[in-house]
Amino acid sequence: MTILIIEDEIPAQQLLQYYCAQLYPRATILVASSALQAEEYLTGSHIDVAVSDIDLYDGTGVGLAERFARTVPWIFTTAYSEFAVEAFACGAFDYIVKPFSLDRLVVALEKASLKLSTHDLPTIAATMSGRPVTIPLDTVHVVQAWGNYVRLHTKDGIAIADRTLKSILAVPGSPFVQVHKSFLVPERLLLTITDNTLRAADVVIPIGVTFRAVIRQRLHG
Repeated sequence: MTILIIEDEIPAQQLLQYYCAQLYPRATILVASSALQAEEYLTGSHIDVAVSDIDLYDGTGVGLAERFARTVPWIFTTAYSEFAVEAFACGAFDYIVKPFSLDRLVVALEKASLKLSTHDLPTIAATMSGRPVTIPLDTVHVVQAWGNYVRLHTKDGIAIADRTLKSILAVPGSPFVQVHKSFLVPERLLLTITDNTLRAADVVIPIGVTFRAVIRQRLHG
């Protein structure tokens, strides 16, 4: 495994290097102190997981994730909790707020490792702007019931599929959780819920009363 740490603060770099080395003694750990250096690693090396800060002196981790998170599992580590929605919208796999424990990083890296071992990612046939497309479900931010169809909100636009919410939930490996009678969202976005609402892909979703207990169980075990 090759882990890329993208962090411009030396103490945070050293902590992440130590944690990753403890968890994966045989891993190759690369460190980028800038967005430019990170881009060089991401375009010139095989990276299995990226662990990135949000705020870099010459750019942002979000900007990098928008370009590379579709192919590299991306974990944000940041002191700013308010960027979670933006981070997940650009494809982040997890979002850890500093200061964090080794146990919290373990959870994120283990999820990323599981994704790496999943070769057949679930997809769904749909249409976008009148053209047939195949949409990987891990790129969908919101699934919205729309009459006899569903609307799949993605970074590239809205696709329409001849499916139901129930059938989407039944797809093996489906990443979604139902939060309202008309909406599914990826489970990772549950962390962004505030005041019983969730914002994803510019859609504000009220959390349905009947779904709140299940969501609390997902979040707190």
